[in-house]
Amino acid sequence: MLRFSNEVKIHKVKEIKMLLNFKNGTIIGLDKDGERLVEKIKNEKLTNFNNINSKEKELLDILKENDFFDDNKNNKNVEKEEINFYIHVIGK
Repeated sequence: MLRFSNEVKIHKVKEIKMLLNFKNGTIIGLDKDGERLVEKIKNEKLTNFNNINSKEKELLDILKENDFFDDNKNNKNVEKEEINFYIHVIGK
């Protein structure tokens, strides 16, 4: 079972949900599919990896590669927490 690390937080800027990994500084913006996948992981409802689409598989691989998950089952799940950060986006 996948669990987010204690260092992972979810945050929303304008209408964009983001996963932030404070352990390594990685920030991932989520579309609607990504939001659904994160909710499944948060609620421990992602049990069958064969039932995810290619886009979800790609996001899952990126999350694994960037240490968003922890093997320690005593860790709390990702929480919404007040944080301050600045992101500058060039172009759309």
